[in-house]
Amino acid sequence: MARSIPSLIVVVLAILAWSSGASAQTPQSTVLFPSDCEHESAEPHSIVVTCADGNFRIRSIRWSSWMATSATGSGIARVNTCAPNCAEGRNASYRAVTVRLWRPLLCTATGVSQFSHLTYRFTRERPRDLPASGTQLFRCADPQWGRLTAARRARAAPRTWAR
Repeated sequence: MARSIPSLIVVVLAILAWSSGASAQTPQSTVLFPSDCEHESAEPHSIVVTCADGNFRIRSIRWSSWMATSATGSGIARVNTCAPNCAEGRNASYRAVTVRLWRPLLCTATGVSQFSHLTYRFTRERPRDLPASGTQLFRCADPQWGRLTAARRARAAPRTWAR
């Protein structure tokens, strides 16, 4: 009996080690969203809708549902008026905007499931330069994006030749 206890401990430890390794490779069940255009999270409090310039955000989001196929919520839109231009424009708030995240996909570079589409809809007042509703595509984050972009910039930079 005394010999079987150490053997049992070894077997239990081996099972625990195997199961933790297996669960580390299992895809996560929660679908996330890159709310700041780079870092994924579940049920974010705010979302940058226009990642190129950050001139359109939805904040104070209250999620009514967050499922594996889609998520729905509502919040307050903050949109740059871009008057007289975007650098000098002010942010205006629009209280009634709904947001729907949909079309989940598995990002192969990170192993994260994320929603790839965001649809917004202004239900009351809206900015004059934006349609009442629209859809934005959100691509998977690439952990090497910064490095690759820097390398491409270096290759594309104009060269000066010594004479």
